[in-house]
Amino acid sequence: IPHFEKGGLGGIQLLSAPPIARVYNCNNQALSLHPKLNTIKPCHYNKTNPCYALTFTPPPPLQGQNTWLHALLIVLTLAVGLVVDKLGGVTGQIIVSVAVWALLMYLLAQQTPAWRTTLVLALVLVFAIECLLSLVFGWYDYQFFNIPPFVPPGHILLFMLGPTIARKLPDVVTTISPIIVALYGTFAALSGWSTFDSALAIIFLIAYRYGSSRKTYCIMIVLALALELWGTWLGNWTWRPVTPFTFGLTTQNPPLLAGALYACFDMCVMVIARAVHRRHINASQPIYSAQSA
Repeated sequence: IPHFEKGGLGGIQLLSAPPIARVYNCNNQALSLHPKLNTIKPCHYNKTNPCYALTFTPPPPLQGQNTWLHALLIVLTLAVGLVVDKLGGVTGQIIVSVAVWALLMYLLAQQTPAWRTTLVLALVLVFAIECLLSLVFGWYDYQFFNIPPFVPPGHILLFMLGPTIARKLPDVVTTISPIIVALYGTFAALSGWSTFDSALAIIFLIAYRYGSSRKTYCIMIVLALALELWGTWLGNWTWRPVTPFTFGLTTQNPPLLAGALYACFDMCVMVIARAVHRRHINASQPIYSAQSA
């Protein structure tokens, strides 16, 4: 049962609450669950004696005692896998694909039903995005001009890694990151170094402004850059100097702000996650509300 006391946001502070709660307002009308977990929002249906609604965000997919072991396993699998993919040819790509899919299946088995459904839907989404950007738009080419079977699950593993690291980042990161991105995007546009990066900077800043997981977006810029530098240096994939279907935008190999695309993907996945988690709320679960003391 949630506990409240005076003080904090809106005159009331949430001390504890179940991880998922359906909340009704004073007039017994269902309230939508809002983006951030463990915060509360005043109910405006009763001005004189307002009740307060729990707000909600799905917990991160990687958690528990083995969180950082799993995170390290993801990093090693992706880093070593790209080496094997490059040096092993088609056989190496098959080996890496089996390893990456096996790791994803192992991690999916430990997820809640809601997160499992979310990540499967995200897997379908990322496969469609890869086909669009690589095979249709032709922004980049993989070494065998295909979509390697390990790429879609690899994106999901990277998505699972992002929020885990983001939780440990200091708040100052969310202040500095957009400034650095804006400065680099301006430089890339004015100097002609990478006009595609300037467009990615705008995309990141929009995601930062309107998204609800700013620390995750910031760390995804770094994680995506590390993965892109490693993969392009090895030769697993190559970005084209002029990105097709972008009105002649030029780029480096890789674009340094490729993580902006990951930020957009993360936003989409979290929208899916919130919708799926709401659908998994047990209809028989007790309803919680609180009145200001």
